[in-house]
Amino acid sequence: MSPANGSDSFCRVGSVLLLIPHLSKGGAERQFSMLAQGLAVAGWQVHVGYWHKAGAEDRKWIHPNLHLHHLTGRSAKDPLLAFQIFRLVAVLRPVLIHTWMRQMDLIGGLFSLIFGIPWVIAERSSGPNYLHWRDRWRRLLGSLAYAVVANSRSGANYWRLESASPPIVVIPNGVRVSEIQEASLENFPKDIPVVVSVGRLIESKRPIEMVESLADDLRANHFRLVLIGEGPLLNDLQRTCDRLDLTAAVLLLGNLPEIEVWSWLRRADVFVSLSKYEGQPNAVMEAMAASCSLVISDIPEHRAFVSSDEALFVDNRSLSAAIASVITDPIKRNSLVVCAKSKIERYSVAEMVTAYDRLYRQIVLICRRS
Repeated sequence: MSPANGSDSFCRVGSVLLLIPHLSKGGAERQFSMLAQGLAVAGWQVHVGYWHKAGAEDRKWIHPNLHLHHLTGRSAKDPLLAFQIFRLVAVLRPVLIHTWMRQMDLIGGLFSLIFGIPWVIAERSSGPNYLHWRDRWRRLLGSLAYAVVANSRSGANYWRLESASPPIVVIPNGVRVSEIQEASLENFPKDIPVVVSVGRLIESKRPIEMVESLADDLRANHFRLVLIGEGPLLNDLQRTCDRLDLTAAVLLLGNLPEIEVWSWLRRADVFVSLSKYEGQPNAVMEAMAASCSLVISDIPEHRAFVSSDEALFVDNRSLSAAIASVITDPIKRNSLVVCAKSKIERYSVAEMVTAYDRLYRQIVLICRRS
């Protein structure tokens, strides 16, 4: 990984501290892991502070420049968690702190300011996700950051609403296109069309509305619905499937290793997302790379990234008909897939890591000169 050209954007790499609650949970965590690995390869000493232990055993975290620090605590409000982050910053004295997800933004941002260490915020969502009073505190504290890195224009626009917003940079997600396209298709069902949705089981993803909208099709065995992900709506979703007599037609697979997610996307005939809002949707991008046709909610975040040549845009009422039109019309399905695949090949992990590497170097250089 080479630095940006020109002496103004180059400095020697050093230790950086990346803070995130989970290592393996969803799209943001997959982007985080790709970034951490890429920065380690680029020569940074990458220290990762994380709270939930699941995923730390994955071999992808094995690299001489990658250092994992498990932070114990019963919740994000546990003083022990804050103390451990304080101690980690005090011992490491990194040249930069980069926080991911709002649980880490408030704690990590506060300690970066106390220690005088440059702070970067990762913005992975958009305005509608931030309605709690704590989000106002996050944005006020974030105005003191050296930069906000959004993965979408909608995420960047959320921060531009602040009168004293920090510098805002948009760095799109990276996608492991070749690895996704090589994911195994062995031992996957082929007797019936498969519709897949990947994402946390939370209200904003609307998994229950999805099942209810497709109930008649599922009972008629027109296709099988596969939901990949976990979240607080799992029990409600299971009860909905029981109530609608859909337990055999809906597979709730929970969180899966990314290679298994990619295999399901490659096997699927249709990928569905009914999200109310997004940042830059990682699951949609991976479905595009897997040559899976897209049926997605008609929201600004989807429209900003995907065109009508690459996906069908729907609401709850039109979801069933859109899926049927893709499954029964191979010409339409192939056209959507070809257009989407052509676009997604431009979003490489290498370019994403290079953009972060360049930003880190520029921030560190500015701080050293001042």
